[in-house]
Formats: sequence, C-alpha cells, structure tokens
Amino acid sequence: MASAQQHTKKKKKKKKKKKKKKKKKKKKKKKKKKKKV
Repeated sequence: MASAQQHTKKKKKKKKKKKKKKKKKKKKKKKKKKKKV
C-alpha cells in the first residue's frame, strides 16, 4: 500500500505542471524524383 500511495503522489505532482505545447513542424520528406527516360 505504501508504494501505491507514492504512485498517486507522483501523479498529482505531474498534474500540477502546466503542459507547454510546443508546435514543432519539422517534417523533412526526402522525395527522390525518378526520371522516366
């Protein structure tokens, strides 16, 4: 039970933290153009 209580405490601490949503738009798609000869 002691371990379970610690678990809930950790969860509560995580909830207090404000989640900063960082919008990272890093999508590098390397498209190899095949030349049709």
